[in-house]
Amino acid sequence: MCSTRSSMCRSPDPWRSAGPRGARRWLGPWRETRPRRGVLNHDVTSPTFPMLECLDVSWTGFAQHSASVTSIVRHCPVLRDLNVTCSGANDHFLAAVAPHLPTLQRLQASVCHSVREGVGLAAIAAHCSDLRHLDVTSTVGANGSSIAAVARGCPELHHLDVSQTSVSVQGITAVATHCPKLAFLDISGTPAVTDDS
Repeated sequence: MCSTRSSMCRSPDPWRSAGPRGARRWLGPWRETRPRRGVLNHDVTSPTFPMLECLDVSWTGFAQHSASVTSIVRHCPVLRDLNVTCSGANDHFLAAVAPHLPTLQRLQASVCHSVREGVGLAAIAAHCSDLRHLDVTSTVGANGSSIAAVARGCPELHHLDVSQTSVSVQGITAVATHCPKLAFLDISGTPAVTDDS
């Protein structure tokens, strides 16, 4: 699991151990160069990280520059965990990185206000069939159709958090139909899903 924002800020080292197998995760070049206001240094070459399993760009503006992140993800063949919470990620970003994430198992994309149309989540559904954990809390694009697409494309899903979204009953019904391994579902604060429905 990726570290929290507080632990990211405490560590001066952009590399941290990500498990007993010695896998490493890269938390970005901004560790040493990030200005006070959180604007990142995007002068990034395309490094190769053959053992990188977790990439955490949460609470930064890095995902606004999809080309930079895509260039990194393309060289991470075993990436399983991506955290873009409150990072400026939008539909274009998710659609751009999705084809390079065939091994993705965990996606944290909460508070992504620019993910609006559901196109990005649909791309994740189309390319990330092994996805098991999805958190899209307070993300506008997590609506009935996009969550239904995720349900159909990601049958291994066992953790789904769609709290504070516009997900519909149809979306939740699709999850119930296509995700038999689901063990956790959070639909709190979803006005379209009521006791009557």
